[in-house]
Amino acid sequence: MRDLLEWGLGQISPLEIKRNDAIHAPYTISFETGKLRMKPKDSTGSEKAKNLSGKNLEQELALYAERTVRLSQFMRDVRLFGASESRLLPAKPQLKRQALLEHLASLKRTRKASLLLSKSPVA
Repeated sequence: MRDLLEWGLGQISPLEIKRNDAIHAPYTISFETGKLRMKPKDSTGSEKAKNLSGKNLEQELALYAERTVRLSQFMRDVRLFGASESRLLPAKPQLKRQALLEHLASLKRTRKASLLLSKSPVA
């Protein structure tokens, strides 16, 4: 169980750095193709803005949120395992970028399908 706790804690530090970049970076807001766009203002010399430069912010923030949720659930499961030896050890969550992107795309498709079904007339 100790190795699972150490692994989970080791995943939190890099996520904390990314979270700090996202929250504390200076941004510019523009209106492009009918939508508001937020971009890191890397011309300020901010290291946090440079770390986000060229990235799809909506996607990045969704990835950070998904990683946070998965790590939180994992650490909760490890804690619950420690309280009850009859449970199975929790599996480490999938935190790789591509797997998370696929998961988020699947959620987006599911939401769109659900929205379409809710708008269709009842027979």
